[in-house]
Amino acid sequence: MYGQRVAALNERRDVLTPAHTEEALQHGVGAPLLAVSMPTQPGAYRGDLVKAFFDGLPPEGEARRIIADDFGLSEDDTFILLAVALAGTSAAAAGGWRALLTTERRAGGELTAPESW
Repeated sequence: MYGQRVAALNERRDVLTPAHTEEALQHGVGAPLLAVSMPTQPGAYRGDLVKAFFDGLPPEGEARRIIADDFGLSEDDTFILLAVALAGTSAAAAGGWRALLTTERRAGGELTAPESW
């Protein structure tokens, strides 16, 4: 929002957990900065609401299948599809993200979107 990060998106074991930043919380609890359905609050959001919100951001249906196929990704992997969309649609960017995320997932680590998002 106006160049300010309002949330960090993390993934662990295929579960997305967005959490508002400290800067976002300065707007007060209940501010609809990320989404009306996920107003500012301390701590991370979890559950079906998060899945539905982030699954709805990348294209759906055939467009999603084509993008996933073009980059060698799973169309069910919302986190990596968002990473590709936000990093730019280059095969090199997608390949780098896929390698990084695969390594982190094998190690059981938590994935965090980079500061540049």
